[in-house]
Amino acid sequence: MHFFHSVKFLTGGRLLVQEQDAWRIYRWPESVSVIEGRGTVMVADGTVVGIKIPQGPLMLDGERVPVKLPDDEAIREYAYWPERGVLLVAGHSALTPSVQPGPSLLPVPSRGPTAQRFGSYPEQGPSLWWWMAESREFRRLLQVSGIEEIVRPGFLDAHRMVFQRFQYPVYGRPSSSRLWLVNRDTRASEDLLPELPGTTTGLALGRLGYAFLHSEASGTYPFWYRLAVRLKAGRIHYPLPDTLRLTGESPVWSLDGGWLVVTAFQGIQIGVVRVRVPKSDGGSWSWEWIGRLDGAYRSPAVHDDGSVVVIKETPGAAAVVALNQQESSRRWLDVATKQPPAVLAKSMDYRWVRWTHGESALEGIYCRPGASIGATLPLVVDLHGGPINGLRYAAQPRLEAWCRRGFAAFAPDYRASGILGREAMMRRFRGEEGTIADECQDVLTGIDHLIAQGLADDQRLLLFGHSAGATLVNHLLAHTQRFRAAASWEGHADEVLGFYGKWGGGGLAFVRHLYGGSPLDVPAVYRRQSATTRAWRITTPVLLLYGDDQPADAIEWYTILREAGVEAELIFYRGEGHILRRPENLEDLFDRTAQWFDRWLHPVHGAEGKE
Repeated sequence: MHFFHSVKFLTGGRLLVQEQDAWRIYRWPESVSVIEGRGTVMVADGTVVGIKIPQGPLMLDGERVPVKLPDDEAIREYAYWPERGVLLVAGHSALTPSVQPGPSLLPVPSRGPTAQRFGSYPEQGPSLWWWMAESREFRRLLQVSGIEEIVRPGFLDAHRMVFQRFQYPVYGRPSSSRLWLVNRDTRASEDLLPELPGTTTGLALGRLGYAFLHSEASGTYPFWYRLAVRLKAGRIHYPLPDTLRLTGESPVWSLDGGWLVVTAFQGIQIGVVRVRVPKSDGGSWSWEWIGRLDGAYRSPAVHDDGSVVVIKETPGAAAVVALNQQESSRRWLDVATKQPPAVLAKSMDYRWVRWTHGESALEGIYCRPGASIGATLPLVVDLHGGPINGLRYAAQPRLEAWCRRGFAAFAPDYRASGILGREAMMRRFRGEEGTIADECQDVLTGIDHLIAQGLADDQRLLLFGHSAGATLVNHLLAHTQRFRAAASWEGHADEVLGFYGKWGGGGLAFVRHLYGGSPLDVPAVYRRQSATTRAWRITTPVLLLYGDDQPADAIEWYTILREAGVEAELIFYRGEGHILRRPENLEDLFDRTAQWFDRWLHPVHGAEGKE
């Protein structure tokens, strides 16, 4: 699928479409291409101020800017304010996003004793630099610890810089994600919004003030974001109802400050919510959904007249779409649209699926090879990770991977994602009585719906999941024997071991908060949340797939399953973590799992047992 990165409105009635390593500028609203080029475009206040060419220099206002800091720290992010300078994030944290920390984050010396106190981590992590336009000099404004990140730098005004400061939940420390500011002259730094507890993220700066996302969750998880706006140092406004499930994508202003847009879920579809911004704190706010709900919209841009342009994704296709309440102004940017190759589009048959579980309305995505229409294939039920906001009606590479291997595939959503609202999600995360059984039924009733539609065979059901989805796989196996085989990729099974050992060990602070204590305080909650306590109910053959960064959970779950008489196999991918980084390992994972499924769909008499 063609990859669109973002769209932005520029001054002078122009629209920038940024692709992965190329860009185009169109005249609005005629959709006529004006200019195009390679690299990544930098925009400040609606004006193109620079272009970064891959493996090349950073050009700002036609001038080459050094891409290496004085101590050769690698630049990770940057923001530019004409005539004032560039904000640069440099260096690296001790943590790799795809690998959870082990017992130590400090580098191992090449020789000498390697004894180290548990819980040690590098004192110096990423740093924030200011390249001053007047003097052409670099100044370090701030440096954080090795378990922190600095992301999304920007200029609040002429003297104050803002950024997002994130701390990982390692060694029992609480996680945090906060908007932070630093004075460019004094280098003093502080929390931008100390009066708001929880998480502040997604800062968007506009002419009338700034907007951001706020979640009251302790630490950073589980979040339920609300749109918050502060107009020119006034009070904070929440213009949208808190029942809206926002995606977490940053809000976007129009250039004149009269409009704000955010993306939000309705089921697994994602639409755009447009907010009319008053010019002062005393004005009235209004909002509305704009455009049709027929896919997943992302990276919206809003014009001063209220028109919205988005990147629209559906399974198998991507396009740039212009939305406006006036039909005469709504149009496709056909010249910017890239469809996937015809052979791919025709080879996959996608369906948006809706069903009910009691009074709850749920949704999912069904996919089968296009050539198989009319036949009923073995069905892989693929449970997404996250789980919050984890499924959207967009590209589905995992479902296509199963279809290429001869299966039909079904991705159902479930309550921990937030699809049934914040309260249902929070009850599941708090481990309240009966919520695991309810979540299992969210999935099973979706399968029943497919069977009733003739799209699945109850005798050829297979189960797969990653991360939170794999944890649900483990619970489902103790809840039902309907599946012929299952695969759990990085699935969590023992909440007690997870509390003590995940993220380097020391006790997960957000789990302690959700459950009301440690395993010593509330052991019944941890038992209720652990698939290990119900392993004796499992009869389905299970393939366990893990990176080798934290093997204890995997080995314990494998051993318990084998002791319970379950056919199980444990695979470690060496040098990998929670997310596989090497493409050949990902390909092997799907091939290996497909072989596991085929083995139990077609058992050999006398080897794996009788049909």
